[in-house]
Amino acid sequence: MTLIGLGSPMFEKAIDMIGEIYGIFERHTGVGALEPVELTRNEKTILEVSNQLLTFRKDAPSMRTVPFANGIDPHSLLMMIVSEGDYVHGEDNAVCYFISHMEEQGVRRLVMNYSYGTSLTLIRFEPTEPHIFHIGDIVEV
Repeated sequence: MTLIGLGSPMFEKAIDMIGEIYGIFERHTGVGALEPVELTRNEKTILEVSNQLLTFRKDAPSMRTVPFANGIDPHSLLMMIVSEGDYVHGEDNAVCYFISHMEEQGVRRLVMNYSYGTSLTLIRFEPTEPHIFHIGDIVEV
């Protein structure tokens, strides 16, 4: 997935924090042990992200298997691979998809509180299926 901040100062700050967090982990694991962050900074800051649906069991022997979210494995093909024992689908592999709805007056209802600087934004998220998202959609991450 390609994330573009569209000039958002919040996105730029998040990108800076990703770099700092990456540096902390790299100091503890050693240079080259982590996959590089796919980041492009020019007129627009662009971040390439992905998530593995499966992890080798040998890399996570104590990871507990969790069910696939609706819409991710509709024909249970991935779960068949997991049942063979070489792979696991754990919490680290799961991706959650949500949508937020605006009220008629343009005010979002409370479910989660996010503090951005000195202001408080109230947002309501509802779980959804991944198939509603399409290339070119503008999303909040």
